[in-house]
Amino acid sequence: MSVWGDDINLSYSNPALLNKGCAKQVALNYCNYIADMNFGNVAYSRHFAKAGTLGGSIQFFNYGKFDKRDEYDVKLGNFKAADYSFNLTFARRLKDTSFSFGATLKTIYSHYDIYKSFGNAVDLGVTWAHKNGFTASAVIKNLGVIWMPYNKHNDTLKLPLTSQLGISYKVKKAPFRIIFVYDNLRTWDLTYTSPLAENTSTASVFGETPKEKTGFESAHHLYVIQLRLEKLSAGRAEIYEAMRKKGLGVQVHYIPLHLQPYYKRLGYQAGDYPRAEAYYERAISLPLFPAMTAAQVREVIRKVTEVLSAYEI
Repeated sequence: MSVWGDDINLSYSNPALLNKGCAKQVALNYCNYIADMNFGNVAYSRHFAKAGTLGGSIQFFNYGKFDKRDEYDVKLGNFKAADYSFNLTFARRLKDTSFSFGATLKTIYSHYDIYKSFGNAVDLGVTWAHKNGFTASAVIKNLGVIWMPYNKHNDTLKLPLTSQLGISYKVKKAPFRIIFVYDNLRTWDLTYTSPLAENTSTASVFGETPKEKTGFESAHHLYVIQLRLEKLSAGRAEIYEAMRKKGLGVQVHYIPLHLQPYYKRLGYQAGDYPRAEAYYERAISLPLFPAMTAAQVREVIRKVTEVLSAYEI
């Protein structure tokens, strides 16, 4: 986000980096990623001497095709999931200065099976690029609104607003550049404290909860609890339904690999990996997403505790 150059792709990280050197460039990028996922983008720009540089682009991330199954592992069909962003970028360099400013208007569309979302966001950037190879930039990304949330009954989801400061220096006659970027400026304290630490008495009700091993840091992608079924008067399916009725968007992740359709065709079957199957039979994933507030976390804890307490032997 703080590298000045004649590459239209730089404008994705900072709209102020779009300049007349990018004029009439066409960028096509595609990556066939793992597990049937793929992503890419296409971009084009024009320069207008009296106005500035204008560019348009499309980005996409296709997550592939999935089996749709219920909590009893009954196949209900297939579904697809993908994200799209349609972008319009304008940038201009102030006359006789090293300063540039730019903005990108993004129209964002996302769909996961029957769930769809639509919104608009703006990225704003400023850059000071000196001919001696030193560049400094500041960016604010995803300043906008979600017009159509995935769940119309829960519109608390927000765009992941972030801000960055960056500097870079191209060392003369050297094949490298020194870059420093400070990300997530809006959050100074990045310490993670588990909300479960506020009430350790819930551990026996929750069953086993995720724990970080020493020397490792969780990506906080999923929060899966392990039910102690021997201490509950119902199985996972009934508890799952009770949580859904409470308004909790719980899920089950994931069906063991050897029970997936692809591996079944290779001859794997139930009973081959009993520990994986035992884990799956007791697992329930609680709601977790980047914009989740502390109040929402406490609400999830309260409702899960209520459900499990009702079934506790």
